[in-house]
Amino acid sequence: MLFRSDPAARPLISDRVTSEAVPGLSGRLAAKFTLPGTPGAFRSELAIPAEEGLQERWYGARIAVDQITDQAGYIVLQWHAVMGKDKVNRNFPNLAIHQKGDKWVVARAWGTPANIQRATTELPGSVAPDTLTNWVIHAKWATDTQGLIEIWKDGELGYQQKGQNRSEEHTS
Repeated sequence: MLFRSDPAARPLISDRVTSEAVPGLSGRLAAKFTLPGTPGAFRSELAIPAEEGLQERWYGARIAVDQITDQAGYIVLQWHAVMGKDKVNRNFPNLAIHQKGDKWVVARAWGTPANIQRATTELPGSVAPDTLTNWVIHAKWATDTQGLIEIWKDGELGYQQKGQNRSEEHTS
């Protein structure tokens, strides 16, 4: 995420989220998330409020990881589910990109809270530690067949899925 205004005006609430200069983009700052591998320190994240309705959105991120993980892996990007009044004791992100071993994996969840459907897809290529990977995500959020998820990794379309991609019961 690139900061467009004065980062000092946006106080950081954790020493795991810092800002630093972006190589090749003079005067720009990026958020750097650090995840220490210690018990109880399982997440560093940036969150935005849920939106009203189902929107079409474009997202972008540059992500570098410092090591190959085990097969349990880590989620590096996710879009939380908004389950509405029928929320159950488990939910899964509507969309997530994981690092699992030396692979990037896309995970999706959709359907009713009582019948959550899930799917995962391994993307082509391998994770390269200490190398920035450029992501562009196009999401047309929908509770019907009109939904669309497209994901580009380093300029190559690596994933495309049409159809429902949000919970049928939602508050936003």
